[in-house]
Amino acid sequence: MFSRGHDTLIVPADAGVGILQNLSQQPASLTSYSNGEYLSSVRVKNADQGSIDDLRTQRYTSMVDLDITTRLSHLPEVIPDHLIIRYARDLRIDDLRGNNVILLGAIHTDPWINLLQANLNFKFVCDRRVNDCYILNTHPAPGERPLYRSNLKSPYRETYSVVALLPNLDHTGWILLIEGLDMAGTEAAANILMNDSAMRPVIQKAFTRNGKPRAFELLIQTGSLEAEALPAGIVAERFSQ
Repeated sequence: MFSRGHDTLIVPADAGVGILQNLSQQPASLTSYSNGEYLSSVRVKNADQGSIDDLRTQRYTSMVDLDITTRLSHLPEVIPDHLIIRYARDLRIDDLRGNNVILLGAIHTDPWINLLQANLNFKFVCDRRVNDCYILNTHPAPGERPLYRSNLKSPYRETYSVVALLPNLDHTGWILLIEGLDMAGTEAAANILMNDSAMRPVIQKAFTRNGKPRAFELLIQTGSLEAEALPAGIVAERFSQ
């Protein structure tokens, strides 16, 4: 993800657009989000207009995303002159062509993930209310479930996330997704990614015999008990041919 031949963009999620979608129950498409139409036209009934305007214009993200960004930026592999922090609202499609890109958050807080879903087995799907999102397992393997949904009413507050490595749009670099159904899921995905013992067997499988990397996806489960985080684990994986 870090090289002198490419810039690496770390993209924290747009928490404001996630809140607007929840309040309005109007999903944001990638087209309407990227051209600014959604932010200028979305309507929220019975809400303080000043607060809504703040969500439209200010740059809000989560402490989880900021913590992940900090951890990534301190990795020894980072080349400072080629590291850029880019807010999701400021990203453009050309950024996904000539750069390495790390996208953080959930699909409703970073609509750019929609552009990549066609290439994923583990797809994020949202109903009318974005809090009703789940992960669709497009081609379940034996023992896997067809979908994975957070169960925040259980004592363990079970939730899920995905780490995925994909080629960028012109296949000159890579896009890394670190995305959860909620902030706890995104944090768990980052924790797995930066855990040497968890990732070592994944990295071994992700390289071909001639030493070239290939795309992969990891489905991750985590939870919490009485506000204490439970260990995260990889429950399913996919590797490109």
